[in-house]
Amino acid sequence: MFELLPIIIIGLVFAGISEKQSKKIVNDSGIVYYEKKDVVFYLIAVVVLATFVGLRKVYNDTGVYIDQYNSIELTGVFPNFLFNDIDWNISSNFGFTIIMRLLKFLHFSDQSFLMFFAFFILGVYFWFIRKYSNNIFLSVFYVITMGIYTFTMGALRQCIAIAICLIAVDCFLTKKYALFVLLVLFATTFHQYAFIFLIVPLLSFSPWTSRTYIVVFLFLIGSFGMQSILEAIDDFTLAMGKTYSTGSFSGKGVNVFRLIVVWIPTALSFILKDKLINDGSRAENLFINLSMINAEIMFLGLFGTANYFARLANFFLIFQTISLPVIIQKYPVAERKFLTTGSIIGYSLYFIYANTIAQGGFDNNYFGISFFDYINNIFV
Repeated sequence: MFELLPIIIIGLVFAGISEKQSKKIVNDSGIVYYEKKDVVFYLIAVVVLATFVGLRKVYNDTGVYIDQYNSIELTGVFPNFLFNDIDWNISSNFGFTIIMRLLKFLHFSDQSFLMFFAFFILGVYFWFIRKYSNNIFLSVFYVITMGIYTFTMGALRQCIAIAICLIAVDCFLTKKYALFVLLVLFATTFHQYAFIFLIVPLLSFSPWTSRTYIVVFLFLIGSFGMQSILEAIDDFTLAMGKTYSTGSFSGKGVNVFRLIVVWIPTALSFILKDKLINDGSRAENLFINLSMINAEIMFLGLFGTANYFARLANFFLIFQTISLPVIIQKYPVAERKFLTTGSIIGYSLYFIYANTIAQGGFDNNYFGISFFDYINNIFV
């Protein structure tokens, strides 16, 4: 974690300065709203965090993507070579293939290929957070400590699909429904499970109404029918970035600490369920409901198949970073301070555990180059 920690601290410092430079107003209920949000310091934080991701050589599936990019051979003339011999089956992730070919045509090195997507993914993530969070610093902090940040260093296609779907969610909230559908369909060409975002229009209702309990009931039914679900997974395994079988998914369940982390916003929202039913914007309702979906998918992982369900749940994990500050702010003022402090301590401990103990620790799985080495190898 010693390579990761300095970058995290720098990113959080600039995110904190950005929070201080932003202007806020407080209404009669003690709810804080942004009157003006800082741009400059926030962008510095994003650039620092994205650059570190783009400089990696080894982490999770990174080597697989580098090999895939380096194996591309362009045949024919522009633009025909972008589409030659493309497998248009949705499970082939042809959108990702076309973009890789375009970057190859522009003579991007394999490191620039990683850097390009690092800036796209994290740029979109943090744009979305800046637009919708009611506490930008806390949301950036949660992105890091919940594991979203380090996840972008490995699951490249999935993270690209999530970023595209966040743009789609913004279109949904601004009532550009046709564009929402088109963007979700486009995201499926990078990772076919992105189609799960088509449930978004069904989830803008107030949390903890009767529809919430219907969704919870359906997930409970799913957990007890796990073996039947596993039999249907084989047809979709190409979307995971590697070739998996149901045997690969039938291992141990999700880490209990990770499960607790993702259930905290749902538990806190349940305590406030009466207030949430009557007091919540369309965006707030949607984000809280998507956070619940994330927690419920992770709950399914208790019954085995941790690898599969943890990745599936990660499609919605970023919504927890926005919904948690929203939920905390709806508590009485005195309790807000306690909950905020408690979440900072708790998520920090989880971050340390996840990057030092779990899966061999971050330092044992990560290798990156220096920024100056990258400057000398932007193009090939």
